[in-house]
Amino acid sequence: MACGVIGIAMREGKEHLIRDYARSGLVVVNHRGEESHGIAMVSPDGRIESRREKGLVRDSDVFDDPLNSGMFVGHTRYATSSSNGIKNTQPVVGGRKSDTPTAIVANGDLVNAYTELRAVVRTNKPMSDTRILGRLVKQKLKEHDDAVEAIRSAMLMCKGAYSLAILVGGKSPMIVAMRDPLGYMPLSIGENDDGYFVASESVAFGSKYFNADHAELAPGHMAIITPQGLKVHTFAQADRTQHCWFQWVYMAKPSSVIAGVSVYDVRETIGRKLAETYKIEVDFVSPVPDSGRIFTYGYANATGVPMIEALMRDRYEAKRSFMQDGTASRIAVARKKLDVMGADGRLRGKRLLIIDDSLVRGNTTKEAIAQLRRETGVAEVHVGIASPPIRHQCVYGLDFYKNELIAVGKSTYEIASAIGADSLHYLSSEDLVSAIGLQERDICMACVNGSYAQKVELLTREEKRG
Repeated sequence: MACGVIGIAMREGKEHLIRDYARSGLVVVNHRGEESHGIAMVSPDGRIESRREKGLVRDSDVFDDPLNSGMFVGHTRYATSSSNGIKNTQPVVGGRKSDTPTAIVANGDLVNAYTELRAVVRTNKPMSDTRILGRLVKQKLKEHDDAVEAIRSAMLMCKGAYSLAILVGGKSPMIVAMRDPLGYMPLSIGENDDGYFVASESVAFGSKYFNADHAELAPGHMAIITPQGLKVHTFAQADRTQHCWFQWVYMAKPSSVIAGVSVYDVRETIGRKLAETYKIEVDFVSPVPDSGRIFTYGYANATGVPMIEALMRDRYEAKRSFMQDGTASRIAVARKKLDVMGADGRLRGKRLLIIDDSLVRGNTTKEAIAQLRRETGVAEVHVGIASPPIRHQCVYGLDFYKNELIAVGKSTYEIASAIGADSLHYLSSEDLVSAIGLQERDICMACVNGSYAQKVELLTREEKRG
């Protein structure tokens, strides 16, 4: 799952500040998961208390009651590996009655959760990979006296993508933050005069939020965080990384930096590369909001084609259509969130290029094109896509399966016809790698080329969700 994760340990004497830090931290990662959210904290007697709620953090009441703690983890959920609903909202709390209770918040998918790990924890019940992990951690805590060693032992059994924070209660509370050896998903740590922090994206450490010095937690590393300090250790190593390209193109906020690479800069470069590759005769270029905007800036600046906001996002329809569960929901959200500009005649008879981040199922783009044709009288609608065709299932944390992908088994011309476009233009894989600026071997492009860095079992949505 491409969820949002945060963790906070306030310095001694600063516990009264935790509510403001916790709420702002959860808000800044809400774009990574909009279905639901949850929080957990260590009470003064070492127990773990948790709260969960569906919907956006801005509308939440999980912070209405006091947070009687200086240690906290939070999560925003984008469901990929289990059924929707509040019961699968993280944190996953385990060992409530034991001496060492835990609460896990995780981003990513464990590719061996439903086979090897399910057998280890001896369960056939349908549950998310994080719940399976929770059982594994509980099992390891019974085998080891040291909580850090127990968690390390559990995570060494896990394969796949994970950036997570585990809140450990009991007599010696702590937060253990970990990132898988291949570094699929981002995770950063930091500190200021008030406390120590972990978050999915670097933007969380800006002055509007944590206002803290920070660094990316390196792949295969773990951070042990307490009110007294933060220590980083290596727990596993790999000979390369596998950073998910989708983080730069869609998932992350433009102001974030991943693997030392600015998300904004990658998107602007992609726009310029689309301009260099395709010479499309159009009168205007427009973004598909909001993620298409920076690509469009790059394209317009490179070509001189005037940029126009032909599509505007309704600020009160905040959901990301890509994250909705089911085709009907995605189309409904896309229809509600987009306002078409140009009913005043500015687009009538004109040729328009719209640019979007990706074309996964095609729902949002198809709906946008239909609205433009229906309401503006535009003569032509061409489409630029800031990524290559996606023809393979993601097993590492994005919710798409091969049988739902619009590009599978179709030529570019056939895809254009399916979404109602006059022409369709994809970014090449080579240009995507060049725009990111890392070595190709260090970027996960399995959903594009079908090359998985690990042995994986391609389960269906139904098999994963039980």
